[in-house]
Amino acid sequence: MCKHFCEPHRLLFAQMSRELIPQLIPDLIELGLLLFPLISETDDFGVGITIHNVQEEKPQQQKTVMPVLVAALLAMTMFFIAFITLPFYLADNFGLASAETGYFMAMISLIAVLSASMMPKMVQHFTDYRTLITGFTLFTLGFTLLSLGQGFFAVALTAGVVIGVGFGFTIPLANHMVVEKSTVSSRGKNLARFSSFTFAGQFLSSLVEGVSTNLIALYFIAIVSGVLIIAGYSVWLARSRTDNETEREEYSQTAE
Repeated sequence: MCKHFCEPHRLLFAQMSRELIPQLIPDLIELGLLLFPLISETDDFGVGITIHNVQEEKPQQQKTVMPVLVAALLAMTMFFIAFITLPFYLADNFGLASAETGYFMAMISLIAVLSASMMPKMVQHFTDYRTLITGFTLFTLGFTLLSLGQGFFAVALTAGVVIGVGFGFTIPLANHMVVEKSTVSSRGKNLARFSSFTFAGQFLSSLVEGVSTNLIALYFIAIVSGVLIIAGYSVWLARSRTDNETEREEYSQTAE
């Protein structure tokens, strides 16, 4: 009797495991990715020290956190546009089932974790804001590949890798930048604002998805948005650098 009663439940549990586990893997990896910047504050990993030294060597960089918060919002919006639409894209173009789609999404999250571990070296060579711009460039490139590579799974796989690297170069870095650019008294408030901005980015991605049912049209919107974000931050960074150099020259003349 137990055999007849347990066997259907065992089969049901096995089927649910095949369906749910691939879908839970990306969420677990993303949780670890969001915790990575907090872990990197410790001396054991040396990551926080590396970025901290870079920030100390560049005092001319903007201390305000608002550009960082906006970057976090935009990065999360672009990432979740891909994360929400990719299951439909993969099913429509390649006929992937939910399990295969879950593994594909888990691959993106794993790539994001690996790229986040490389992010401190990027900051050391290119500064923090340039690394953020690189992340948005990778997002834009990933959406471009998805738009042009329909029917080619290798192109979609490459796009997933590129988008994962883009996430690893933006959200963990923005989290750390908020900590670095905050005073001790304002750090808690700014981290709370960072969380609000990232969740707002997820909300905005759902609004963008409601604009059209055509995935290519959504990817085109993401591409245009990415180009505008890259241009906007590049211009802002150039002006900030010019202003800082001017202030330094004025300070040197006053000191003399």
